[in-house]
Amino acid sequence: CAFGDGTSTGSDDGLKILAGPTEAPKSLAALGFDTAPLAASRTPLYLSGRMEAAVFDGNGAAQTLLSRLAPAYRLAAETSFAVLSDTTDEAGLRYLRLQQRHAGVPVVDGEVVVQADRDGAVLAVLGELKPDLRFEIPAAAKLPTTGSQAIKRALAPSAKLGTLRFHDAPSLAVVAPENQLNAPVELAYRALVEYVGSDGMELEEIFVSVQTGEVLAQR
Repeated sequence: CAFGDGTSTGSDDGLKILAGPTEAPKSLAALGFDTAPLAASRTPLYLSGRMEAAVFDGNGAAQTLLSRLAPAYRLAAETSFAVLSDTTDEAGLRYLRLQQRHAGVPVVDGEVVVQADRDGAVLAVLGELKPDLRFEIPAAAKLPTTGSQAIKRALAPSAKLGTLRFHDAPSLAVVAPENQLNAPVELAYRALVEYVGSDGMELEEIFVSVQTGEVLAQR
C-alpha cells in the first residue's frame, strides 16, 4: 500500500527537517507545516498545515514537490512525477495524486496525494516517497524481449510448461522486495501474467529483479 506502510515517529522532529529551494533552505515548520510525522526512512509520512504555493493542477503539484519539498523527501535528481488523478471537492479543495518516477521508471508504492486550497496553497501531503534512489538503467534492460525472457526464467519452477501468458508487455519498475522489511528498492521487470501452477490458475502482477533475475514481488 502506498500509504501508511511506514512507522510514524513524532511530528516535532519532522518539522525540523530542511526543505525549500537549495539556495534558501527552510525547515518544514518555516514553510508553514505544523504536522510532519516521519516514516522509518526519516522522511515525511504526512504533512499538514499551509504552505503558500501555486498548485492549480497536477503539474503544479509535481513542480512544488520537486522545487520546494525534494530535500525533505531526499529525492534523487532523476525524480519526476506522473499525475494519476485530479479531483475537486464541494469546498473547492483540490486533491492531486502523483506517482514517483526515477529516470522515467514508475516507483511502486511511491505515491502521494497533495491537497491544495482554492488559492493554490498546499494544505497537506499524504503518502510516502522512496528516498535516495541511486542506480542506472542498463541498456539491455530496455530491450523489448529482455523483460519477458527474465520473467519466463523466474517463473519456470512454478508455472507449468506452456501455460504462461502475458496480459501486457513487460515494463520496468522500481519496487521493494516483498516480505523484507525496510529492504532497499530494486529495478525490476514488471508484467501482469497468467499461468497454471501447483494450486491451479494464477493471475498476478509480478516483479523480477533486473540484477539477479529473482522474483521480488507477486501481487
